Amino acid sequence: MASKIQYAFLLLSAVMASLFAGSAAGVYHIVGAGKGWRMAPNKTYYEDWARTRNISIGDKLMFLYRSGVYNIVEVPTKEQFDKCSMKNITNRWQNGPTIIELTQPGPLYYFCGVGKHCEEGQKLAINLCDDIIGEIVRRHFPCEVDRLAVELVCRSWRTALEPPAWAPPPQLPWIVLPEADGPAFYCVLSGCRAHPFFLPHGARRSRFFGSYDGAWLFLAVDPAQGKERDHILVNLSSFEFLDLPNMIVSLEFEREIVIAAATLSSQPTEQGCIVAGFINFYPLPQYQWLIAFWRMGDRVILRSFAEDDACMDVEDLIYSAGYFHFLTRGEHIRVSRQVIFHQFHGQQGVEEGVEVNWEVLLFQPRGDG
Repeated sequence: MASKIQYAFLLLSAVMASLFAGSAAGVYHIVGAGKGWRMAPNKTYYEDWARTRNISIGDKLMFLYRSGVYNIVEVPTKEQFDKCSMKNITNRWQNGPTIIELTQPGPLYYFCGVGKHCEEGQKLAINLCDDIIGEIVRRHFPCEVDRLAVELVCRSWRTALEPPAWAPPPQLPWIVLPEADGPAFYCVLSGCRAHPFFLPHGARRSRFFGSYDGAWLFLAVDPAQGKERDHILVNLSSFEFLDLPNMIVSLEFEREIVIAAATLSSQPTEQGCIVAGFINFYPLPQYQWLIAFWRMGDRVILRSFAEDDACMDVEDLIYSAGYFHFLTRGEHIRVSRQVIFHQFHGQQGVEEGVEVNWEVLLFQPRGDG
């Protein structure tokens, strides 16, 4: 009973010490959480504990154990760790509690050298990443545009900002406001600061009808000197311009279109990227929008999709979970389960077409009450 009380007091003291320690001194990790450093209930207990912790350089490991019953042994190699070998040990601690400050990157191996405790699972391996710069960038520069500026500092910063193997969550959209000398881009992630983007003169009076991750903007450039309206996709980081369709085939004629909104299935430079949008063209009423699909690089839209029911007219769209979703005027959702581009033999020989497998999600209005 006394040993349990002593252990509880030891645990409480450790928790209070970690609370009063300043955040600048690093994070205290109580090894094994509530159980402390003792015989493990199973052979993967401390491995499972370490997997749930974000342990970094500058943090401290706090081993809570009873002196004379347990100890801590540090070994330099994984081979010694796996074999619980006591040969050529690096460090040994025998008087608990023990606090070990983590100051160097790389793997660290600890186990209890008493009896068969190590073989039974009282062992801990961690690997400290040396990506300090990357950690600073991720915490203090969440905005993609700010990171572009940080890349100019030096090679180490550029390396830290290389795209990760995992897919990061999408950023919040920019707020684009028209101003006398061109549009201003306000970023939510940077405290709604304006970003000083350079835009070609021809794009300063453009209509913006969408954006995509990676600083891509959809623009409709106003016609000049009798030329047709031009829809383009521009990257504000690389200044790359990609053409979008300006025409649709309707009743065997090509008609000029207006694209009201668009989004992508993937990065526009990736093979197989599909674009979805809603469009208008003569002789449709001015504010009736039809759904259209095309592939990046297509200069003409092959077909549009309409509904006789006005409540199914499209209002907004998004690409999510592998499908295009369209919000309708009646607050229903149309989902394009499959978009198929194919060839067939028509009156003009081999022609191209597009077919879509639709799913409609209907919602019952709840009323204002």
